[in-house]
Amino acid sequence: MNFFIPALLFCLTVPISFILLVIIYIQFALAVKSKKEVPNWIYMFGQSFKRRTTTKYDDITNYTAFKQANSFILLLILSNIVFVITEYIKSKNLLQAVYNDIQSQFMVVIVSIILHGILTSIMMFFRKSDETFRIYSSTQAVIGNFFYFAFFLTLSVSLVGLPEKPINIQIENTNIVIGKTKASYLLDQGFTFKDKNPDDIIIKKDEDYFYYGKVVELMRDDKSYGFMHFNPIHNSDKLKDCIITFYNITPNSEQFSKIKFNNIQLSSLTISDFKTKPLKDVFNLKPANYKESKNPNSFSLRIQTVRYMLWPSYRIEANFTSDMKPYKYSVGAQHVIWE
Repeated sequence: MNFFIPALLFCLTVPISFILLVIIYIQFALAVKSKKEVPNWIYMFGQSFKRRTTTKYDDITNYTAFKQANSFILLLILSNIVFVITEYIKSKNLLQAVYNDIQSQFMVVIVSIILHGILTSIMMFFRKSDETFRIYSSTQAVIGNFFYFAFFLTLSVSLVGLPEKPINIQIENTNIVIGKTKASYLLDQGFTFKDKNPDDIIIKKDEDYFYYGKVVELMRDDKSYGFMHFNPIHNSDKLKDCIITFYNITPNSEQFSKIKFNNIQLSSLTISDFKTKPLKDVFNLKPANYKESKNPNSFSLRIQTVRYMLWPSYRIEANFTSDMKPYKYSVGAQHVIWE
């Protein structure tokens, strides 16, 4: 929990820098339309973005300066489109392509700045000799703000990632969202917890970073439906108010045939499915950021692979015996606020 607040505060730099970018652009557009100068602080911001100390930036607001800013924005948009298309061709996953683009945004902006400078120099070369070429601080204020916005965005995504869709499991006709569904919902669906009462107090174990919560056997009509881990939202909560953070079941359970992960029936899967297919395809998932691990008898799919300081990380595991028969399936969610 101690990492959640600092991560959240740092990530606020992304919307703050974006809001500043919008403010500068609107001020720029209004000033050009009314044939006035932008506020002096915008000139100062643009001047601070000098790449060479000998370069002179003119504190002028006019249509030419605004056109240069718009040409950079257009170039940046085109660069992102090309990047996404390239990534999509490689991965065949649009979400993954967009994620990689966001994660690489700082590099994309740097490339766009360089290309814009080259194109501007070419245009300057073909200008008439009696025309004076200028670099406007108002234009540089827009470009500079894109630079800082992309820097904070890339760093934030590298540190905390982006939110992924939670993994759902289905127990008969009951849909459960790992990391979101509370124990009270299961009680409403007629489930009970073996040797536990809904009002039992569950205390969070802060000293264990890999603690998924209190392990409870899930029951209905005196039949076992596997084991669930319940984590309190606060330092301690009643069991009925805790969140489901982990679930596992073995094929030995009589109800194994009634369990699905993301609407995929576990009893229909074999070890060949895990060996021959990408794990995300086995469970019909389309995550943007994931990592697959395959061993002779164990397989795991981790979704949202960055440190889970701000967004939950999800994991599906499938284990098999030495004779290649299913041994155990599990799915879990981790978040720093539960630790």
